Amino acid sequence: MFKQHLGKIFIVLAVLAIGGAVVYANHVSNQANEGVVIEPNVKGNPDAAVTLVKYSDFQCPACGQFAPYVNELATRLPRRLADRVQALSTDLHPSVCRAGCKSD
Repeated sequence: MFKQHLGKIFIVLAVLAIGGAVVYANHVSNQANEGVVIEPNVKGNPDAAVTLVKYSDFQCPACGQFAPYVNELATRLPRRLADRVQALSTDLHPSVCRAGCKSD
């Protein structure tokens, strides 16, 4: 008799295992995200009339030379300018993906 129902028992156990895994994964995911606040990557006044979006490669020498000028501008106009950095991933530098992914 046990051999006759072995396939059915296996299916029921598989459904229970998959269902339990889904419930557990959902519970763990909710706990992991508890208290996480996603904030925009903006310096200065987020409600400013002007938003400067910089697409920058974090390993690019030209981008590095340009950064002090933008920082000075943001310091001079803190209420009127929102300074936003967006990672620009290029194939020119070997570790750009790791640096850009950390910033976003």
